[in-house]
Amino acid sequence: MTQRLSLGDLAPNFTGSSTQGEIDFHEYIDGHWALFTTHPTPFTPVCSTELIAEARILPELARRDIRAITLASGNQAQHSKWAADISKVTGAELHLPILDDEDWSIAELYGLDYSIVEGKRNLYRSAIVIDPDKVIRWTITYPRRTGRNFNEILRVIDSQRLLDDAGDIYTPANWVPGDKVLVPAKLDDAAVEARYGAYDKVLDYLRYVELPERA
Repeated sequence: MTQRLSLGDLAPNFTGSSTQGEIDFHEYIDGHWALFTTHPTPFTPVCSTELIAEARILPELARRDIRAITLASGNQAQHSKWAADISKVTGAELHLPILDDEDWSIAELYGLDYSIVEGKRNLYRSAIVIDPDKVIRWTITYPRRTGRNFNEILRVIDSQRLLDDAGDIYTPANWVPGDKVLVPAKLDDAAVEARYGAYDKVLDYLRYVELPERA
């Protein structure tokens, strides 16, 4: 059954075969942040650069205790060969399960966007960030011919984790870890100073404070 998932929804569970064996999704991500990505087609230029990029940030994902998993069209024989090619390029084993979904059950369960190419369904490039409670916190979908920015994906995860820890604050445009954050407009200056100490006031409703960087 095709459905459209929104931020705040529980990420649906599924079981599927992958390059690392049978996967129960909820069991795989249980208690961890998760990054679930999709690829239109193996052995194609943009998808390959994305898989290389994701392979290279796996240490950063592991440092943040993020479980990564990806889904691509094709079968396990193709995915295993593709993973071997990527490992050869990066010089490291690809510790990233690649799911197959030949019956489109996972794509339909998550309402993933696709186009019709030569009479066949072809996934767009989606990324879904899921928190330790299995709640969808962010989704983004790129066109087929535009590769994802994995630094931006990490940035959004870092923002969400910081906001969970720090409470009622916000991260501004182009924020990266270590930058100042924003305080709610509803707080008056005295409350901001009492709660956060020194602050930078640009406008009455635009005030920045410093917080310790979240690893």
